Amino acid sequence: MRQAFKLTHIEYQEGDNIGKLLAVASLVPILLLQSLGTLVLYNFNAEALVMLIGQLLNEALNYVLKDSIKEPRPFDVGTGYAMPSSHAQFVWFFFVVFSHRIEHRFSTLLSIGVFGLAAAVSYSRVYLQYHTIEQVWAGAAVGFMSGFFYQLIFYPLLLRLFKPSKQIKQKVE
Repeated sequence: MRQAFKLTHIEYQEGDNIGKLLAVASLVPILLLQSLGTLVLYNFNAEALVMLIGQLLNEALNYVLKDSIKEPRPFDVGTGYAMPSSHAQFVWFFFVVFSHRIEHRFSTLLSIGVFGLAAAVSYSRVYLQYHTIEQVWAGAAVGFMSGFFYQLIFYPLLLRLFKPSKQIKQKVE
């Protein structure tokens, strides 16, 4: 018997162009993980590695919370438990850490863009009927808080651990 690998299986109503766009927005967490993974593997970017570790820890937290709360999905869409929304938790964690760590001349504009992306992903989960508003708010709150504490406490510690010192860089170059 064959079984589908449904990692990116997202349903929307046929003919609903907004639903189609929001289904694409729901893929943002997977695209972010792929991007971070590529930066780590291709260029050993310490910042990306520390962000990736944080995202994976955040996902583990979501798994524990979902398994503890065991709240079902509101409609017959998707599988697994729904509280808190892992998509919302993921993107709000990313927003908090990204907006605190970005150093670019367009930092504010980039942070606003990531905020809009996080809002779109969160909205998509309710619009596509995978979650209730409460489940998405809970995911956003957990992601926001865990992102805040991660970037405040663990991010600097891990970055020091993975970022080579200037002396090592000069010897390699």
